[in-house]
Amino acid sequence: RPPPLLLSAMEHAAAAGPDLRRLRVLEPGEKAHYARVFAAAGGDPTSRVAALPGGAAAEVLGRSGLPQDGLRYIWQLAAGSSASLDFEGFCVACRLCAHAQQRGSAALREAAISEVPGGPPWFEGFDDSGSSGGCGSCGGGGDP
Repeated sequence: RPPPLLLSAMEHAAAAGPDLRRLRVLEPGEKAHYARVFAAAGGDPTSRVAALPGGAAAEVLGRSGLPQDGLRYIWQLAAGSSASLDFEGFCVACRLCAHAQQRGSAALREAAISEVPGGPPWFEGFDDSGSSGGCGSCGGGGDP
């Protein structure tokens, strides 16, 4: 392993938190929004290994108002065969929810993972003010 001064920016970023390479560009506001939702559902967005259990992640995504077939496809793209989502997978799922909410189910394609949506996804019962919000029964307060 090379001395620390010779590590690439990618290696430094990987050491600093979750791997978000599939997203290519994750604006600070978008990342903060997803981190608040992930934390409200009981996850730790700073962990490289901790994952949000599938039931908690599915509950959040189900609050998007998207049809079940679209949510199943979002899960397939975000988690593959995994029964849980790490923070990177959760960001992928949120980004795809945003695309589907804004542009319809035709926007659900793998290439959309790397495209910044026009705005954040909306999840019923989640207050994105960053203050006392939460995801209802996801454990973050807010409305049920």
